[in-house]
Amino acid sequence: MAQEIKSLVVKSQENVAGSVGNWTDITDRMPNIIRTMVTGKMDEENAHLVSAALTGMPSVFARAILFKDALDKSGASSKEGLYEFYANLIDEWRGIISAIAIDPDRISRKRVYLEYSAADDTSMHNVFEPKGAFGSALMEKKWLWVDSSLIEGEQRPFIDVLFLDKNLIGAASPESLFFTGVDYKVAHEGPYIDLKSGKFQDPLKASLTKEDVESLHFFVNQLKENWSKLEEKLRSGVKDRFTVAIDYLDAPLQTFLDDIEAYAASKSYDLAKRPLSIDTFEAPFDIVFNHSVLLGGGSQPMSSTSSAAGTASGSAPGAAQSSGAYNPADLLLPEGSEIL
Repeated sequence: MAQEIKSLVVKSQENVAGSVGNWTDITDRMPNIIRTMVTGKMDEENAHLVSAALTGMPSVFARAILFKDALDKSGASSKEGLYEFYANLIDEWRGIISAIAIDPDRISRKRVYLEYSAADDTSMHNVFEPKGAFGSALMEKKWLWVDSSLIEGEQRPFIDVLFLDKNLIGAASPESLFFTGVDYKVAHEGPYIDLKSGKFQDPLKASLTKEDVESLHFFVNQLKENWSKLEEKLRSGVKDRFTVAIDYLDAPLQTFLDDIEAYAASKSYDLAKRPLSIDTFEAPFDIVFNHSVLLGGGSQPMSSTSSAAGTASGSAPGAAQSSGAYNPADLLLPEGSEIL
């Protein structure tokens, strides 16, 4: 009878036993082995060292990959070791989403194209230029980080970096919607910021106003309803190069939505729909993140100034004009009015 052996290097809930003298191919089982790895409890005092070490993996996109993995494994029963670290990342993910929902005017974005400044230069002197090198590091995944609405020859890999009050906080990601940086620290006060560390936190662990909860509920619901549109967009860019699936986003978004509603119930908040005006993002992320609160104008003038929507400028009072789009925030309405 062959002697049973077990791996001493990796502990996993998946059975990885083998036999002495026999080669056992476990390639197909590796995703489950990795997914169910058992790790020790993380020392809270040294949690930042874990973050630094894991983000130091041999990829400049390690942080983005870790957020994807954290969301993909958000339903795992284990809450220790690596899964405890993943839970911390999801807290930060909830925090950056909340910052956009609660304080959209404080958020700004800059698109950085991940390409060499002289792409036609054959001298190789700029091979280590960071932007171009980062773009090369994407390898085949570069097709996820482009605007697929453009013709293929004009598609350039990019990253949309995000700022909160001019503080670099993270970036948008096609695989996790958002991810935060490693060394960022925000002095801005808000329910989504842990004042001790300056990092994003789950805002549901703090005190939120009814208006904050309504804004957050609206935005998270919007993300849940629209992530599949982003997936479709990504697939059109990737074509048949590899399989694209970001359906793992649905569960953590639904859990976040459920937690928001439970928080509202615990505070006796009767949630009303609070549409947000967000126009920070460009394609392909605009179909998921942006939202307009513009209203269509009727035959009566609502503004005496021209706008991009085509309103007539200087029309006589009561004169008919073409319908236009108006931001209700610009209307002079009595305090307490609601747009239905």
